[in-house]
Parts: sequence; C-alpha cells; structure tokens
Amino acid sequence: MPGTPSANVIIVDPVLAFHAGIRAYLAHGGYHVVGEAQDPADALRQLKRLHPDLAIIGPHLAEHESLALCRELVAQQRDLKVILISEQWRDPLFLIDAAYSWASACLRRRVSREDFLSAINAVLAGHTLFPPDILAQAFQPIDMSAREREVLGLMVEGKPYREIAAALVIQ
Repeated sequence: MPGTPSANVIIVDPVLAFHAGIRAYLAHGGYHVVGEAQDPADALRQLKRLHPDLAIIGPHLAEHESLALCRELVAQQRDLKVILISEQWRDPLFLIDAAYSWASACLRRRVSREDFLSAINAVLAGHTLFPPDILAQAFQPIDMSAREREVLGLMVEGKPYREIAAALVIQ
C-alpha cells in the first residue's frame, strides 16, 4: 500500500513459516519487521530493546499464553497495539478475553492480505476492531459486596489465604 505511514512490527509465534508469511504481507504494506520471537519471554526481551508500534501474536501459541503475553506487552509499553491471530476469532468468550487483555483486534488465521493490511491500518490509527457488545462485556463493571471487596483488598496486600480467613473469621 504505497503512501501508508510506516510502523515497526514485532511478530511472535513459535512457527517460523508463519513469520515468513506475515513478513511478506507486512512488506507489501510498507511496514518494517524489527523483531521476531518464537516465545513470550523473547518477545518481552525484544520489546524493551526495540519499542515497536505493533505486535502480531500468531495462532500457534496456546490461547492462555497469547492472552497473557498481550497483557504483559501492553503493561510494559502502553502505546503498543496488539493484533492476535487465532482459530478462536469467532468465539465470543475468547474475544471478550482478548479485548480485556488489551488486544486491538483478533483476526482469523486465513485472512487475506488486503484484510490483514486494512486491520493493521485501522489499529495503528487507534481503532479497536471488536464488536461493541464484546467491548461492553469485556469492560463491564463487576458488582461486589462489601465482604468481597474486603477479601479482595487483603488478597491485593498479599496476605495468604489462611491469614485472610483468620482476619475475616472464616472457618
């Protein structure tokens, strides 16, 4: 896509063939791959050094691993945009978790180059590509009783369960 502003991208997936395909798509769109990682630990190391604009997390990581990585990447670099590529791209519960984990989009594995580049452009422009009902569920406030807030407060302080139970007189 000539004329598209460039962005620096890191690709995270254990399968090197996936990296090659994504690199080709990104090159066509004028994006620069500044890092490639095969596991979350390497992705986090590279993030600190490279400060990319976008992370693309591939479909070959376990779902819980990709969501945890998404949360950690954004926690370490607040302006980072993350796109997940997953077989679960239609599962509402996974999409809620992805949105809650600060992903900007979740794409299917077999996405066309044009749709892929369009999604990247939208995400880098600040858009989140989840349906409104998914976003509403992901960020719905949780109603908690006073007692639940008290338990949670003690947990946040790092108290062990036995100490929490003793403090709240729970047997």
